[in-house]
Amino acid sequence: MIPMFLFSGTFFPVSQLPDALRWLAYLTPLWHGVALCRGLALGVGSAAALTLHALVLVAMGLAGLLIARRNYRRRLEW
Repeated sequence: MIPMFLFSGTFFPVSQLPDALRWLAYLTPLWHGVALCRGLALGVGSAAALTLHALVLVAMGLAGLLIARRNYRRRLEW
């Protein structure tokens, strides 16, 4: 949890990170959530960018749900 908070852009801008760590931050779901909430609360960002953040969060949630479902079924079949 702590590394995800460090790379989320919640406490300091992600633009201050080195390039390799910046791309790692862009892959975390928390960064997308922070960017989406910040854009909605402050009224900054385009509708396309906010929609993209929401779609990434939905896609990550669905991927996690499918992986959990598959693993759960495997354990039930034992």
